[in-house]
Amino acid sequence: MDAPRLLVLHGWNADGTMMLPLARDLAEAGFGVILPDLVSPGLTASRRLDVQRVARRIVAECGRFGPYEAVIGHS
Repeated sequence: MDAPRLLVLHGWNADGTMMLPLARDLAEAGFGVILPDLVSPGLTASRRLDVQRVARRIVAECGRFGPYEAVIGHS
């Protein structure tokens, strides 16, 4: 049986290292953890946060690793 797969997402102004301690703990507990480093997923100087745009980027960058049992995110 494969381990339940979790997608762990960092906050908009950070990178994957932000969630690394949690991801390690989940992996040690037996979960299959996907921890991407999303490039500029949120705000920029010229654009406001667009949740739909961010969701499309997450699907485009992380969809191929799913399906997921859960998504854990920050921000």
